[in-house]
Amino acid sequence: MNEALKILVVDDDESERIAIHQGLQQAGVNLQTWVEVETCEAAIAALEADENDPFDCAIIDYQLRDGNGLALLRQIRDRRFPTGLIAMTEQDDANLAVELIKAGANDHVLKSQLAPRELARMVWQVVRLNRAEVLAQEANRQLQESEERYRLVLEGSNDGIWDWYICENSVYCNDRMYEILGTTAAELGTAQEAFFRLIHEDDQEYVLQALQSHLSNNTPFNVEFRVQHASGDYRYCTSRGKAQRNQHGILFRMSGIVNDITQRK
Repeated sequence: MNEALKILVVDDDESERIAIHQGLQQAGVNLQTWVEVETCEAAIAALEADENDPFDCAIIDYQLRDGNGLALLRQIRDRRFPTGLIAMTEQDDANLAVELIKAGANDHVLKSQLAPRELARMVWQVVRLNRAEVLAQEANRQLQESEERYRLVLEGSNDGIWDWYICENSVYCNDRMYEILGTTAAELGTAQEAFFRLIHEDDQEYVLQALQSHLSNNTPFNVEFRVQHASGDYRYCTSRGKAQRNQHGILFRMSGIVNDITQRK
């Protein structure tokens, strides 16, 4: 294939890094970017530096001077870097091979069997497999988000809906939410702080404490507060929501609804 690949090699033996590089070139792999590092720490730093344009594949030696490749594989998967992973080992150990796959490797290879064509075939296979998995995960995430928003709409068709992406600190709102605030998405922006500043200063600490308690202790988030309308007047509102965690227990999203109760008050 002619597509250029970004490859990261993690091995503390320079001669082996050179052999891998020459082997892939000999097999006809088009290398857009080639990065060599010697330690686990350097590998994570390289992946972080290229997070917006991730590596297609990382080839990782099991034996590293500052740790083992097994721990590095787990750390990479825990950090959710969208990179295909190949683990290299010295010994032909079936139990170790299973552990490497469980830790996150897409494939593994014995160093004694690093023939150029076989290595190139494995790299392309891992890249294709990993890309397919990333696309499937993204499609599933979008489906879950769509289903969650639809559920919120069914629960309260006259309510404002907010969807806070915690890691990105951005908020999605439906049209009804902007009606309550008397503004538009373009005028308000999507940062969470922009919404929070509209809450009456006497209510901000209470809402913040309820939010922190929900995120830390999973206590119900159900609050009443005043929020400033674009006219300058304050609207009485209630809001309830629920945070979500990924498979590693890390908070990544919180969704909820806002109900304008000004007339009732």
